[in-house]
Amino acid sequence: MTLIIAVTACLTVLAMSETVLTARLPPKYIKWHIYGQGAHGIFSAVLQIICLSIGNNSTQVAFLYFGCGAAVTLFTFILAAISERLPFYTYHMGDTTKDTGRPVHTLEQIKAAASKSWQPVVMLSIMVIFKSSGHPNITSLIVSEYYGHGNLWNDKYFVPVVTFLFSELVGIAGRWLARPIVTPENSKWIVGAYIIRTIIFAPAYMFCNAYSNTARHLPILFPHDWEYIIIIILDNFTLHLANGSAVTSIPRLAGDKDTAEIVFLLMASTTIILGSLTSPLSPLWVKLL
Repeated sequence: MTLIIAVTACLTVLAMSETVLTARLPPKYIKWHIYGQGAHGIFSAVLQIICLSIGNNSTQVAFLYFGCGAAVTLFTFILAAISERLPFYTYHMGDTTKDTGRPVHTLEQIKAAASKSWQPVVMLSIMVIFKSSGHPNITSLIVSEYYGHGNLWNDKYFVPVVTFLFSELVGIAGRWLARPIVTPENSKWIVGAYIIRTIIFAPAYMFCNAYSNTARHLPILFPHDWEYIIIIILDNFTLHLANGSAVTSIPRLAGDKDTAEIVFLLMASTTIILGSLTSPLSPLWVKLL
């Protein structure tokens, strides 16, 4: 429990720091930041598949995965140290030591920023609330319809390839097509459509071939692999398309750089708090199966 709390605290600090840095960059770089968020999932899935193909048992696979992860973390730290000295970085970040002397954002400033750019905050909050009912909490339990027939693809590689790698590839396609299309005029329609897609896809995975250690309570309405793949395509594509469009619309909705920074911080803090509050629901969703 202590380790979980420590890791959560570190991730919170990292997320908030990342948000502040992203808000200071030009709007076009926000799109590349979104690409990076999607690319890490692809890299992780490919690494998992490679480790599975090399390792003979779960211990070897875990050791290989951990070793590669440690190497990537070290490489990322080196890149961060180099980036900190680049002219582009120093120009947009300015003198970060002055940030410690800046006054804390007032409640009125936060309210004003939220009234201008509430759409991304609401959309990402909805995603976090229903995340535990889908990927990866439930999808990691979904197996191929031919699981247990002795086929290496169905028994060993179906989950890492289809559930993780393929879903991330579809997600990156949605991020690539995302555009800053959210405006005050169409925001209600976009948020409404986002709520409808969440209501449709959030529980859909629970009716696929998902199995836990307990007996199933829900019927399997989508028993075939192709049905599961279609759900993955529609869910991940629309999710990342909508989220990418919402996030890239923040600078235009906010109007100025300071307000955009407040919105990014509000979005990050809201999603982190909701994620912490809803994380205990993950075992509950599994039990509902």
